[in-house]
Amino acid sequence: MTDNLLHKNTTYMAEIAKCYKRVLSDKLGSTGKDLFDCVISGGTFVPSFKDMGDGIIVGRFNYEAVFMFEALPAAKLDPRILMASTATWLLENDIERQGLKLPPPKIDVDAYSSDGTPVSDLEITLTFSEPITMKETTAEMGDVPYNGKWWGIAPYIIHVAEETRVIGHGA
Repeated sequence: MTDNLLHKNTTYMAEIAKCYKRVLSDKLGSTGKDLFDCVISGGTFVPSFKDMGDGIIVGRFNYEAVFMFEALPAAKLDPRILMASTATWLLENDIERQGLKLPPPKIDVDAYSSDGTPVSDLEITLTFSEPITMKETTAEMGDVPYNGKWWGIAPYIIHVAEETRVIGHGA
């Protein structure tokens, strides 16, 4: 895993889209990305509050991301490569997925022949739940007033102790 996406100013949808575009470029060349599109289908915002020290979580945005691949030439790109890429990306990047009990990816495949060449249309639907995180900032830079301070939508850093030392009298 590279960096934890929870601590970057990005979305899961945008990051997995980069993964798909890389696969399409690798297998189909520079025009492969033209066979791809993605949208958010619905969503809910669940307000909550959690002080994380260097920032706060003000809620979660739950949504479905729909990734559409059209007329994929089967001889160059087996749809199972995109399915496997989805599974490995989720395992490496959506670390809260299992704890949040999000549903597995939904995949629809239409395979057909175009001029005797096998092609596939593929749609992958993923449910994501992303925290909305804020950090305290100045009034000039802030977007959201809360509790007498200004906050901006931004990731925060969780500082993890790497070593510890117990000081005290032993028994």
